Amino acid sequence: MQLSKLLVQKTKYKNILIREFWLLRKNKTIWLIDITDKNLLKNLLPWLMKLPVNFIILLDEKNFSLNSIKNIAFTDKIELEKKIGFDFIIWDDEVESLENYFKYWVVPIVKKDNYLSSILKEFDAKNYSWNSFLYDELDEFSIFFAVVRYLENKKFPYDNKNLVKNLLEKYQ
Repeated sequence: MQLSKLLVQKTKYKNILIREFWLLRKNKTIWLIDITDKNLLKNLLPWLMKLPVNFIILLDEKNFSLNSIKNIAFTDKIELEKKIGFDFIIWDDEVESLENYFKYWVVPIVKKDNYLSSILKEFDAKNYSWNSFLYDELDEFSIFFAVVRYLENKKFPYDNKNLVKNLLEKYQ
């Protein structure tokens, strides 16, 4: 898909996700979380609630949601065409087909020793190289630290563009 068409589609589906999940319009970024460890997710949620970002959490349990979380929504599935609306995915080792997100410029935040570690490397803004953000341990501290590093990168459009461009080059 051409870059210009991809950007138009990304904006279109981002707006669809914001409307569908009643997310905050002021938050320009939508991130997908697919973590299977429910305790880890519960420990991470209070930290995520403080960020100026919208999150959609893939979760197969209906009773997990908390009250009054304006920037976090829960769902048990995301339709394939809506994946393009996400900016990044926080993912643990239990998820399959992470590669399906790459062609839509969905940046992965994954554990350093994941099954795609041969192609996913920590982004280096100084050299504009690599294509993801990695965390060392499967715990809320490591994951949150990776999220904050990505947020810092997102402040610099040129750096972020290079990050997603590096990701897209692997899957075109």
